Amino acid sequence: MAFQYSACYYGVMANAFVHIWMYLYYFFAELNLVNRKWGGVFITPIQIIQFIFGFVLVRIDIFSIP
Repeated sequence: MAFQYSACYYGVMANAFVHIWMYLYYFFAELNLVNRKWGGVFITPIQIIQFIFGFVLVRIDIFSIP
């Protein structure tokens, strides 16, 4: 690699990971293969953690600029 990745890159990857599981849940919920109440129990906390993780990474990038 010629260039170092920004810390924000990992936030984008975390966001993609969360969305994969979120839309997979929506797919299964639409087919009535999963109870819809589990979305709020599992998906929402994962989204909140991912949001905080991304926010921390952006702050790291902002304050590490020389």
